[in-house]
Amino acid sequence: TAVQLTLSMIEDMNVVASLKYRAEQLGLEVVLAVHTPEELSRALAMQAVIIGINNRSIQHLEMDGGTVSLTEKLASMVPSNVLLLSESGLTLPNDVARAWVAGADAVLVGSAFAKSADVRLTLKDFLSAHLAPVV
Repeated sequence: TAVQLTLSMIEDMNVVASLKYRAEQLGLEVVLAVHTPEELSRALAMQAVIIGINNRSIQHLEMDGGTVSLTEKLASMVPSNVLLLSESGLTLPNDVARAWVAGADAVLVGSAFAKSADVRLTLKDFLSAHLAPVV
């Protein structure tokens, strides 16, 4: 079980540190979600075990198709001992493949399933995406 702390929504890093500490005391995994290089630096300074790169800006309520380009930009800055999650903006299996190639260990896909006419087929396509070449 995990809890996500979105750094762009909690400005006070002391609050983030307190929430992270308490969640860990309760046995929860903590995902520190970032959207900028500065937020990523702060998450790493807090010794994050799991970092989620949110490909969409929550502050700007981006609701478009999104893109994994932010994961591609920031992933190389995440040490290999930190679990990297690419979140939001993954609408096609190729987006998942791009996230894997960039270095993501896991992806968070939501809208693609919610909008799918055949969730089983969509899931199958997304699960096989890491095996397909990136175009």
